[in-house]
Amino acid sequence: MVQPYPPRAPGRPRNVVATAGFVWALVGAVLALVPIIGVIAWVASPIGLVLSVVALGLATRREGAGRGLAIAGTVLGVVGLVLCVVWASVVVAAFDHLTPPSSSTTSTPYTPPPPPADLDRTAPEVTLEVTGSTSASVTRTTPDGSRTSTSEALPFRVTLPTPPTAIVSVIASHVGAPDQGPLTCTISQSGRVLMTRTETGPYPVAVCTAW
Repeated sequence: MVQPYPPRAPGRPRNVVATAGFVWALVGAVLALVPIIGVIAWVASPIGLVLSVVALGLATRREGAGRGLAIAGTVLGVVGLVLCVVWASVVVAAFDHLTPPSSSTTSTPYTPPPPPADLDRTAPEVTLEVTGSTSASVTRTTPDGSRTSTSEALPFRVTLPTPPTAIVSVIASHVGAPDQGPLTCTISQSGRVLMTRTETGPYPVAVCTAW
């Protein structure tokens, strides 16, 4: 009589998902340490993290099978993602540092000056003024009717005899670095403002004229 084989004892439950999650997370964490190849970690680390979290849930229903691998995979997945974020921040910061700033002169549209104001030829004097925060290059009318350009500390003010026929003008622009604040030019006679103009932007140019 043939003796029957004794029944085989049931094996311990397996958790294949935990193994897969650990492998993916491990690959992602290792690749995240490499600057260029680390871009692959953006795929491997999330996959490993998701599989490891799923494996933790399966481990509770399978007598704890694969719990250690699932926990290790979860930790490695988080580490890999953190390293990916750090590398991405470094690359973006380096790119912004190397990218030359755009020219500020093209960002401010040119506004043509208004027509000359009416000059009172009977008034004895005319006053030219420029105000701002620092210094400016000032091109202005001189007492003999010609023009001169000088670098002046602001505020700047000069009073001239009213010319019998010539046009009176004052043009102000910043000297040196951009973004030094607005500039304002003013032409007045006997306390009456004939023209005032304020310009802003990186390289403001204020123009006032009277005829």
